[in-house]
Amino acid sequence: VDKVLNAAAWEKIVRVREPGEQVDIYVKHSGERIEGITVMALDGEEAVFLNILGMIDPDKLSAVMDQFDVNVDVE
Repeated sequence: VDKVLNAAAWEKIVRVREPGEQVDIYVKHSGERIEGITVMALDGEEAVFLNILGMIDPDKLSAVMDQFDVNVDVE
């Protein structure tokens, strides 16, 4: 999947590697606008893929993440 997204001009903005877990987040840009976000999260038992296509307003995305109680900690 990584190779396919890179070939289609998606930019990896987050890469997390911990024992038994990995998370990658990609965005597709059109100038200053975000046209899509893809999240891949894998652990020893599950894989989650999220793909949002279309023009994305970062303020609205933040509100959606808050609604679903998604916490993003940046260290």
